[in-house]
Amino acid sequence: MTTMVISMESGGNSAPCNRQIRMTTGDGEDSYARNSLPQADYMGHLLPTMFEVIDRVSLPQQGVVVVADLGCATGLNGIRNVDAVINRIRARFPGTKGPEYQVYFQDSAGSDFNSLFQNLYSRPKLDAGGSVGEGGPIRPYFAAGVPGSFYGRLFPASSLHFVLSSFALHWLSKTPDAVLDQASPAYNGGHTELHLSSISTVDAFAEQAREDLTSFLAARALEMAKGGCMLLVFGLREGYYPYKVGATIELQERIWNDLVSEGLVKPESRDSHNNYVYFRTLGEVDEVLSAFSATFTVESRDITASPLSSSFHQNPASSSEEIAHRIISVITGAGGDLLESHFGELSTRLFLQRYREALIEGFNNKTLIEDLPNSRKHLVLALTRK
Repeated sequence: MTTMVISMESGGNSAPCNRQIRMTTGDGEDSYARNSLPQADYMGHLLPTMFEVIDRVSLPQQGVVVVADLGCATGLNGIRNVDAVINRIRARFPGTKGPEYQVYFQDSAGSDFNSLFQNLYSRPKLDAGGSVGEGGPIRPYFAAGVPGSFYGRLFPASSLHFVLSSFALHWLSKTPDAVLDQASPAYNGGHTELHLSSISTVDAFAEQAREDLTSFLAARALEMAKGGCMLLVFGLREGYYPYKVGATIELQERIWNDLVSEGLVKPESRDSHNNYVYFRTLGEVDEVLSAFSATFTVESRDITASPLSSSFHQNPASSSEEIAHRIISVITGAGGDLLESHFGELSTRLFLQRYREALIEGFNNKTLIEDLPNSRKHLVLALTRK
């Protein structure tokens, strides 16, 4: 099948973004490809729900069925997800040729598309007849990479039949300007997280999250075909204020503050760094959805345990060292490049070392208790285009 890379990031319809959000690139030890097992496990458990959504999609009997994975990252997770989607759709056309299939893998322009497509075509995928075929490893769909921001238009009008976005919509398009403005009541100086921040700071993040989700749904409203479906999976928290998403995340701020107090990290570096992720409350999500009630039908809305909860704590026999290692692996895979670009490689390595030690100590002496069910969860949201 044909592979191409389409860039529409500079187009007039793309949403502005003041930084390149990307997972750690490549296939190395710190890469997202090697450090995203919790996400893979979670999506594996979510397959029955995803199949229910796919079965609702209105599909053309001929022509092309178009599927998009928004925020696909790199590694094998996105490929496995898309393979499952296409196989489920193909099962609706038994004994017939059916339509052709076009898959778009979308992520920011800084994402490692090279590794993604190397993985896509270096691993055999059986065709409908059960063989690899004379042409070598194949997949039963055309694949294309689409660099750009999913907070703006990326695809032609009424072209998408199924959209999947997993673990991406809690990444904001930008840091709110007010939290970096020392003259603003929302200034977040002295903090890298939000659990000790003022309500003005949380309000600023909430407003940015509202704008982003609105932009996302507005773009998809134009791009999706009638009867098309979306499955969105993103972070959720319980209460609005104070902002609580878990003790292990809150611990990160303490480590950065320790490094500042020891003169190993400049205060201005800490003060200008803010978490790139914002977990909405269900009320915040519902407020945005209500504005699109004439465009989308909410088919299902399930609140589930965080992937961190199911992956890290499903085995009570796991040692403190094992749990700490898994937490560090998620951070390096999802945000290692971002931390290094802001603090530098040496400071980032020192932070990760200190953080690992603090995690192990906290787990061993029971002073660090991760109450994930009452802090962060994930929302699994299924929408149909009216």
